[in-house]
Amino acid sequence: MLISVLFKFFHDLGGAIYDPMILARTNGSATVLASTASAAGIGGVTGAILLSAWGGPKRRVTGMLAGFIGAGVSKTVFGLGRSPAVWLPAQVCSSLNFPLLGSSRAAAQGI
Repeated sequence: MLISVLFKFFHDLGGAIYDPMILARTNGSATVLASTASAAGIGGVTGAILLSAWGGPKRRVTGMLAGFIGAGVSKTVFGLGRSPAVWLPAQVCSSLNFPLLGSSRAAAQGI
């Protein structure tokens, strides 16, 4: 539970400065902002398709931790990046992990 709370806190804290950071570093380019949001969507859908085909790990806690680590590292790279060439792949990689994280957490909690 503590890991989930810490992850959500830092993830949502970063989410609060996501749009302003992109707009500030691109001189207000709505196109770049929309592209990063689209990359997140593409990553999430791709992750869900891959997870559906694979079925996920047998140990759900392993899936949760892998999702936390994958999303966290990707968001760290995203935050350190200064251009769309870094932001777009980082968004895809981050969003690839959320279906694994969410489904493993739900299965571990018996939801």
